[in-house]
Amino acid sequence: MSVLNSYKTVIWDWNGTLLNDVQLCIDIVNEFLQIQNKTKLNKESYQNVFDFPIVDYYKAAGLDFEQNSFEELTYKFIYKYNSNVLKQSLHNSALEVLDYCKKNNKNQYILTAANEKDVLQFVNKFKIENYFKQITGLNNYKAESKTNIGIKLMNLEQICTNSTVLIGDTTHDFDVAQHLNIDCILIADGHQNKEKLKSKSSNNTVIMSSLKELLYV
Repeated sequence: MSVLNSYKTVIWDWNGTLLNDVQLCIDIVNEFLQIQNKTKLNKESYQNVFDFPIVDYYKAAGLDFEQNSFEELTYKFIYKYNSNVLKQSLHNSALEVLDYCKKNNKNQYILTAANEKDVLQFVNKFKIENYFKQITGLNNYKAESKTNIGIKLMNLEQICTNSTVLIGDTTHDFDVAQHLNIDCILIADGHQNKEKLKSKSSNNTVIMSSLKELLYV
């Protein structure tokens, strides 16, 4: 029996949750660290330092804004990311879970801190646009909090809090869910590992190792 059966509405995070872009993000930040002669990250250390806002994550990774400003690094990151993201794939079982939700008449949305126009392009590339009632993201590349746009989404779509879950891969997703007063399931297969997720979420937060578990837990 799937944990998803308890919900009428599923709000998905995009980066790291449905889209498997973790290694791409590691590769890019390692380029920045190498230029500054800093220690590069492996997947484990990356998942330990990644956080929101991105400016804090960059500091934790060891980047020096005296050598390269945050604005410069952001511009370079977006350029490198957008040049390679269409080569990335969805996480294993992403299509299976999306299809399960669709077949069981669940309303599905994407709520992302990424640029909305870019995510629309990626979603079209994977031919999964028909799974979602709406895709909501930011209109910039700062990867700031998505709480405010989440509140607007809930109000505009008249989404019932009691039957809605947000599924993401970071503690920011947990924080957003708290602000929206909805349940949260975190998948420890994206930008943060299980230890990081546990450290900043509540004791009763559901944390799963992969999307596959959504169908059998």
